[in-house]
Amino acid sequence: MLALTRESLTSHLMALPSVVDRYVSGDAAFADHVLSWLADLQRTLTQLRSPLVSLVATGRSSIVAVEDGANPVGATGGRVSRRKTQRAAASMILDKVDDAIRAKVAEIDARLDVGRERIAQMLAVGHSQINLERPEGDVPPAWYNTLWAQLGQIEAARDAHVFISSSYSASDRRYLLEDLLDRMSD
Repeated sequence: MLALTRESLTSHLMALPSVVDRYVSGDAAFADHVLSWLADLQRTLTQLRSPLVSLVATGRSSIVAVEDGANPVGATGGRVSRRKTQRAAASMILDKVDDAIRAKVAEIDARLDVGRERIAQMLAVGHSQINLERPEGDVPPAWYNTLWAQLGQIEAARDAHVFISSSYSASDRRYLLEDLLDRMSD
């Protein structure tokens, strides 16, 4: 689940530069594009059951509230159009959401790195005892599951196997195994 969450969040982050380009170019529909990006992100976060969904929802609300006269950017003094206030609010909210999503990805990366290191140690111990050669073509998940079970049978790898099995989902273990085996074959 960590890998899926990471990939989903990263996909949204990769779409962000094109949204920001609209701000830089002075696109009058920038706030609408931000609202659309945030709505897409909110759907993803809802599916992932992430509490960050509330940050995104309140961000969307703040942008829309400008149409009702709210001034979330704190502009004072001279008259500033609602469109400019809304664009500024949208930009500030993007910054806040981007920070939160990047922090979540970094947190996931740190957790995956722990698993990656442990599994790498297991592969180092097991390379002389079991066949780590992947079959040609698309490797089915069952192959990784079998490899995982074989690694668990190696005495020197049992503690790490129990730790990883209890700390990571089967899909995350496959993700990490595939990544490490890719690195080994390079």
